[in-house]
Parts: sequence; structure tokens; C-alpha cells
Amino acid sequence: METKEQKVNRNRNSKILKGKIGWLVDYRRAVILDPDVIEWDISVIREGLKEYAEDKEVQKIDKYLIENLKEILKVNPAIQDDDTQPLEK
Repeated sequence: METKEQKVNRNRNSKILKGKIGWLVDYRRAVILDPDVIEWDISVIREGLKEYAEDKEVQKIDKYLIENLKEILKVNPAIQDDDTQPLEK
């Protein structure tokens, strides 16, 4: 099992993939696989997927995020709502 420090280092050292696939990989990792890595900025990652909102995989991760938000916030309290952004964001 990877330590939190190893996860953070892996996240910092990994190259960001471009386009839908890269955003989708990052979104899945941030929400499902490694939600305790503080450096994840889920709102920025999800913004990168905004034009793919109808994609089944994006919807599946959105649903997981909504259903598990309380648990995700317990392991990553750095995730905060930005009241300056519209609700749909």
C-alpha cells in the first residue's frame, strides 16, 4: 500500500495527459482512487471535463463523488466549495 507521501510525490511527478483522456484519468484518481491527496483540485479537473458532461464515465464519477462526498471530505478537508462560482460548476 502506498503511503500518503508517495501518493503526493507520484502526483507531483506525473505528466498531465492532454485532452479528455487525461482529465478523465485525473478525475477518476482524484475522486475514487486517491481522494486523500491534498494537491488534487477536483473542481479544476472537473472543469476540464465540462464539455464531456454527457459522457457515461464522467457521469459515473460525478455520481460517485456526490454519493461519497462526506467520506471524501473526511480524508481531504482541503476540498472546498467556491461560492463565487455558479452552482452548475
